[in-house]
Amino acid sequence: MVAFIFTFVMLSTQIKPIYSWLVGSVATTLSFPARSKNPLQPRLEAYREATFGMGCFWEPSESLLQVEGVMDTVVGYAGGSLSGVRKPMKNPTYDDVCYGDVWVEAVRVLYDDQVVSFETLLDRFLELQNPIIGTRQYDSVIFPHDEIQNETAEHWKQQAAPPSQQSNKAVLPKSVVSIECYDNDYSFLFYQAEDYHQEYWQKWRPRIAGGVVLLSIASGLLAPILSPEQESQIKTCCTSLFLLGSLYYGILERSFFASRTRELVPGSLANKIR
Repeated sequence: MVAFIFTFVMLSTQIKPIYSWLVGSVATTLSFPARSKNPLQPRLEAYREATFGMGCFWEPSESLLQVEGVMDTVVGYAGGSLSGVRKPMKNPTYDDVCYGDVWVEAVRVLYDDQVVSFETLLDRFLELQNPIIGTRQYDSVIFPHDEIQNETAEHWKQQAAPPSQQSNKAVLPKSVVSIECYDNDYSFLFYQAEDYHQEYWQKWRPRIAGGVVLLSIASGLLAPILSPEQESQIKTCCTSLFLLGSLYYGILERSFFASRTRELVPGSLANKIR
């Protein structure tokens, strides 16, 4: 009982700072780009948004942040009814996307078009996507935000891929990509996905690393340097921490503490950094 209380207190008071430290350490070590925190007033007039369906959105949302000029990414559900944009009676959830045929897992990108062009983003989109052909959820889609993006996407799709992409068997042909426009004003629905989907791998790398450490200690890693009594207490604490973490991150975070999806209107990402 004492070990359990100790574990609970440690979990409630220490996990957050430890987690924050781990995220920072892993991001620095692996050179994952941090989100823009420029203290100078950004050139907001040069900031644009783009939205792509690229298969499962976890990895490409992170990979696109490595493109110079990309300021932020958000994962969500895009599209809506293909027979016309109609607001649903309720915001779509991950289950609606998984078991329906309306929504696409998509990545919304905030970028500085004085640093990176939309056409360059299209090239990276083609290289980074991993769609499952024939499914709506993991479809390969470009959602133009305006006429310029639509014309650029149409022209880009008709052009031959660069030799580097043609020789790379992992890069799918442009023929699998669709361009979806709904109205003359290029409006389409986009709902930000639940929090546990945002920055998914940035969160899970330190969690996995922490789990491995806890299991190693619980398996007797520190036995050579501890007394039997100390080892027993440490094993109990580590096992409890691992089980509590597994329960929270595996079940509770998704089922009971998941944030609701919310609609993102055009310009929402730029407004975040004003």
